[in-house]
Amino acid sequence: MKYWLGLAAVVWAAAFGMAQAADPAPAAQPPVPAVGHAPVDTVVRIELAESLSSSVNFKGNTFAIRLVEPIVGDGGVLVPAGTPGVGEVISSGHAEMGGKAGKLVLAVRYLDFNGRHIPLHGLKLAMGGNDNSSIRSTTTIMSGMAPAIAVVGAMTAGEDVSFALGTTAQAKLGEALTLPILAPSPGQKPASMAAPIHIAAQNEVPPPPAGKAEVVFFRTPGFLNSGRATPMEGDTPIATIGSKSYFVLTVDPGQHTFKASKKTDADTLTLELEPGDIYYVEQGFSAGAFTNQPMLYPSDETTFAMMKKSKLAEPGGKSKS
Repeated sequence: MKYWLGLAAVVWAAAFGMAQAADPAPAAQPPVPAVGHAPVDTVVRIELAESLSSSVNFKGNTFAIRLVEPIVGDGGVLVPAGTPGVGEVISSGHAEMGGKAGKLVLAVRYLDFNGRHIPLHGLKLAMGGNDNSSIRSTTTIMSGMAPAIAVVGAMTAGEDVSFALGTTAQAKLGEALTLPILAPSPGQKPASMAAPIHIAAQNEVPPPPAGKAEVVFFRTPGFLNSGRATPMEGDTPIATIGSKSYFVLTVDPGQHTFKASKKTDADTLTLELEPGDIYYVEQGFSAGAFTNQPMLYPSDETTFAMMKKSKLAEPGGKSKS
């Protein structure tokens, strides 16, 4: 009897062991990565991954950018430093004889991260070159002959502008991000957009109304700046601006193209305007064969603030250029 009980126990143990072998314990699952969030308009730092110049880069050209610092969300790093991206030239003009200076206005479009395009906006990289008006003024005054003005002006070239490889700037996220956390927060505070440095100016520019942007058109004094010109947006005159005068235009955010005068072939300047921001545009002149041609260049608050005894121009008007 004991023999049969022992044999049954052995058979049962063998069967139980086979059942366990046929039904192994489930394998441990990898932990689901935590996700973090970064809101729209989070400030990011980018750099140019190539050099740019108004002599070779034109409106519509794209260029390479890189993320300088990681994008950090509320739980850690969401996008690593070094992530590549794309920008676009939205306005360009190369320097020419006659003193016309080059200009270059850039915008960012997106970061390319794991096959996803993360939209960016709010870049502030724009520059106008030296139009050499002071050189023309000195030379033409010394000549003492009106016919020589056009000749000297035509022989004097303006300067192109360029941005070097590695030039850094700030931009903003164009949409909110929800992504897996790649690493713990590096400990740095999230980037914040640098507060604009306001220069005491004789002419105070009021802040834009809510949801709007402003463009300040102005003219500094100079030998070739004694005439008048009327910048336009489309077929609409903005203001007739004479020497040492300015005008503040309130506009909706977005891309706007302005013309230096009502002429069909007039010089143009395109800007991407952000709500709440103030942009400065200087109106200059380039010496032509018979007349001085009005030009528009991106400028800054410091240059505007240096203009003394200026006056506010009346809206609208007719070009006398």
